Amino acid sequence: MLSAIFFLYAIIHLGLLAYGWRQWTPAGRPVALTILLLGNTLLWFDSFRIGIGRFLGEGELLYNLSVPAFLWHWTLLPLLVIVAGSIARLAGLEWARNRAVMGGFCVVAVGLILHDLPASVGLLAGETSLGPAVELRPAC
Repeated sequence: MLSAIFFLYAIIHLGLLAYGWRQWTPAGRPVALTILLLGNTLLWFDSFRIGIGRFLGEGELLYNLSVPAFLWHWTLLPLLVIVAGSIARLAGLEWARNRAVMGGFCVVAVGLILHDLPASVGLLAGETSLGPAVELRPAC
């Protein structure tokens, strides 16, 4: 049942991603939508990976599907912090109009990316990298 829900999520997220990109040019290519779409690019894949994991079982294929998902989580997903600030600004919230506040959102996003950068490098390069070797392990 849970796998079916994640497959449904994957379909919904893929549809929303396609719809968002179709609306991007007519909307004037807004920066907030651009960052949102970049941050959500692999959300459908992540849900699909979780949904299919039950049927694939533990093994190299599931591991190889998980690597891009974790790299995406660690590198692009923090961009949604900037999106939150941009949406608050577009909604007309007074506190979000302050450049220092928006700068704070950007600093937090970059900080999250930099915090996870050693794990990203370790996942890709293993023990040959300067960072820690990262190995993904199945969990239920």
